[in-house]
Amino acid sequence: MIIRYKTLNTTEDYVIFRVYNNISLKSLNKFLHKKISEKK
Repeated sequence: MIIRYKTLNTTEDYVIFRVYNNISLKSLNKFLHKKISEKK
């Protein structure tokens, strides 16, 4: 599964090889948002 999101002028791809059943989409979005915040 590839998640693509746009940040400023760059587009980055996150490749997730395995998403466990206990990780909901909401948690996943929260995780990615945290990753984006750390890059700033």
